[in-house]
Amino acid sequence: MVLRIRSEYGQSLAWSAVLFATVFVPLLILVVDGSRLFRVRSVLQTATDAGCEAVTDAVADIDTFRMTGETTLYNRWHWRSWRQGQIVFNDIVEQSNNLDFSARFSTSPNYDNAFVSCQGRATVPLILGGGSIQIKADSVSSIRFSNK
Repeated sequence: MVLRIRSEYGQSLAWSAVLFATVFVPLLILVVDGSRLFRVRSVLQTATDAGCEAVTDAVADIDTFRMTGETTLYNRWHWRSWRQGQIVFNDIVEQSNNLDFSARFSTSPNYDNAFVSCQGRATVPLILGGGSIQIKADSVSSIRFSNK
């Protein structure tokens, strides 16, 4: 027979509540928001890589390559070139609209080495944690022509 003291009734409930608040709630936040942030990061990196490839294809100087075999960017960086990358970037991001995040795409050419650097940034509102988190993805794309 177990003797129970009346003043100890409810102690296990109090400890359960403390355990729940300090362990299970943060774990739940990590599972819900963490897995979503991981998925957004993956989509953002894919969109940035694809957008960067599109920009590089748009600014590659194919005529110079055909004449000299040298890979160069057009000397004149045009907004249409950036727009090509933006369209591809937006298409991929919009396919993942159920993740609820906003994204931006930026590019910068390197004329000396014939490559384009691109950056994607996403602002992701947290579901359980409140606030938002910024995620960044970088990509570099160089010109690739075939000699065929």
